[in-house]
Amino acid sequence: MAHAPVVRALSAAPRIVRQKPAASTEDCAAKASSDTDGDNSKAQGTCTDYTGCSGGSCTSTATADECRDSNIMREYYASGASCASRDYDCRSYNSYYCSGSDSMQHVWGCTSSPGYCVNTRDVLVQACSYGCNSNTGLCNSNPCSPNPCTSPSQNTCSGNTATQYPNPGTCTQNGASYTCAYPPSTTTCPTTGCSCETRQSGGCSGGSCYMNNVQDCNSLNACVDTGASYKACSGLQACDAQNRLYNDYTCSSGSCSLASSSPSSNCPVTYSGCVACTKNDNVCIGSTLRAYAAASCSSGVCGNSYTDSSCPYGCESRAGDDACYVDRCTPNPCTSSPDDICVNSNTLNVYPSTGSCANSGTGSPVCTYSLNQTSCQYGCLSLSGDDQCAPNTAPTLNSVSAAGIYGAYAKSGHTVTMASSGSDPNGEQVRLRCGSSPGAVDMCTSGYASSGPSCSFTSGWSDSSDHNVYCFLQDTPGAQSPALTATLSADNSGPAVSITRSPSGALTPGTSVTLTASASDSRSGVSTMHVVVDGYTAATCSSTTCSYTFSPSYGNHTYYANAYDRVGNAAWAYDSFGSYPGDGPVGNGTSPPPGTIPGEGTTPPGGGGGSSCSSNSQCQSGVCYISGTCYGGGGTLPAGSSCSSNAQCASNVCGVNRLCYGGPFPGSPAGSSPDGGTCSSNSQCSSGICDAPSHCFGGPAGGVRVTGVRHNRALLRRGRAGAAACKQSACRGRAYKLFGRVQGRRDHNIKMLRF
Repeated sequence: MAHAPVVRALSAAPRIVRQKPAASTEDCAAKASSDTDGDNSKAQGTCTDYTGCSGGSCTSTATADECRDSNIMREYYASGASCASRDYDCRSYNSYYCSGSDSMQHVWGCTSSPGYCVNTRDVLVQACSYGCNSNTGLCNSNPCSPNPCTSPSQNTCSGNTATQYPNPGTCTQNGASYTCAYPPSTTTCPTTGCSCETRQSGGCSGGSCYMNNVQDCNSLNACVDTGASYKACSGLQACDAQNRLYNDYTCSSGSCSLASSSPSSNCPVTYSGCVACTKNDNVCIGSTLRAYAAASCSSGVCGNSYTDSSCPYGCESRAGDDACYVDRCTPNPCTSSPDDICVNSNTLNVYPSTGSCANSGTGSPVCTYSLNQTSCQYGCLSLSGDDQCAPNTAPTLNSVSAAGIYGAYAKSGHTVTMASSGSDPNGEQVRLRCGSSPGAVDMCTSGYASSGPSCSFTSGWSDSSDHNVYCFLQDTPGAQSPALTATLSADNSGPAVSITRSPSGALTPGTSVTLTASASDSRSGVSTMHVVVDGYTAATCSSTTCSYTFSPSYGNHTYYANAYDRVGNAAWAYDSFGSYPGDGPVGNGTSPPPGTIPGEGTTPPGGGGGSSCSSNSQCQSGVCYISGTCYGGGGTLPAGSSCSSNAQCASNVCGVNRLCYGGPFPGSPAGSSPDGGTCSSNSQCSSGICDAPSHCFGGPAGGVRVTGVRHNRALLRRGRAGAAACKQSACRGRAYKLFGRVQGRRDHNIKMLRF
């Protein structure tokens, strides 16, 4: 609170000096605060709080009460040495009062400067219909709501008449008060009645009517017999039957009465005096079965029907139902035949494994096994269980051999005879069968013989190797012996032949000359040799060496030697460099030809190795060296053999594939690639020669063969087209120079090839 200024008056009166009292102190911070309205929210006020000291006096801060809003007032009040505050809601001072018959309200709020709670206005709350209560200032409520009339007189009975007073009664309002009225009513109470299907009795008691349950009419509902009983079936029983109805009762006018009487599933027919119906047992009447039907009942009477049927296999009497015998032969039970038995050493009684069956008529089968008597060709064997005919025994092959022209040797096309030693232990006829593999019969089959049969075939082997022939004996029933093997030695190459003369070189007439021929054969061996001079057989020998000595006359004479092996292969030679297949160039004469002197001669036949030549056609080998002498040949390896030089091959050609050329000599090979064409094997070339570097060699035409050529380019100066034309004889008689290398004569050129 603000303090009023202190006004002090000064006067000129003499100064009176008084003695200064003793000094005193005061703690301003502890000085109690003060409140002008005494913490009254309905009065304006200020709270003073002492907070400091100034000029010897305590200084303070004054805080006035204030309105926070139109309804809330904050009151500041003294609290010890400080001022505290609290908020008041001025609406808590609202109050009601009566103004006549109206209910009014004093409405309070907050007024500022400073703030305090004050009655700001009065408002009408309600115009009271039942008056205003001066104690509460509120309208009185309706005195008849809720109805206060709840104390009527006691209800009473007079006989069956009930007098009753309503509760609540009737309320009549009069201002703030009311009056109650309870007008009575009378009721005559019934003495009987119904509640649904229940019969009741009643009256008056305590001023009220009552009804008590006496009887449930449904308890009278029941099934009753209707009409007379009759005969009927209940399942498989013959019975006396009784129909029934259902009586349904209901409550009506206070009593139970029959509402309906009708058939109902609740009242089924009743059966009495029932007799069970049973089936009669089936019975046999001779071979007829009387079969009774299953138990039945009809119109109250048990059924007893039956069917008679014939029993084809007899009728069986049994306990219970009799029955027809079943077919005892289906399936056939006759599978236990007697053992087959030998009657004697050559006769066997054979019984079938399944016999014939017949029904006995008494339920058992009768089995019959037919007898089949068999003759045993090889004797009858008594065994445990079934006896048996002795089986056929296979033939015995003791040995087999191959016979060619000479021992086991044969050449292609010759007949080979296979001989055997063996027979059949049962005395059966046997035949010999032979083939190229075990079990095969592709070579020969003999006729049947008692022992040692033989058969023949034509040898088809063209090589000179040993081959196996497989043979077995077979008897007339077909039993076969184990196979034996015989070796056939194929021989299709002639002996190796050579011939020399001594002395050699040029001779003077009258000089004695010896021609010596030698032969060898690695297969069948040498059988015969000839020394041929001027086409005349000068000497014949059966050893591997043959000589002939003579003194030749002046002039040119031819000579050579030939040899034959034991199967007829022949070879001939005119020197020691190699032999040729066949008898020889001019045959074996038996008498001297005209103009010659037998036993004389100094030169080998023309065209031999080392002979002078100017063309290939003058040489027996088909090769005229550039030196003017004929190539002598001398190879023995057959076509297809491995080789490293031409001299090893009978054809005198070792191809680029290191295999001997196989073309005929002379003849035409089967290849189609022309001279100079690319190739990888001899068979691709029309000439039959594939030479380095993988080009076909042209070869001679017109049957003249060039041999011994390797690593040639076979390039004709006039081109490959020219070579092909020459092969077709378009340039016969003309010479072409061929560059190449001849086996055994390195770096020599074939000078001229004349066609």
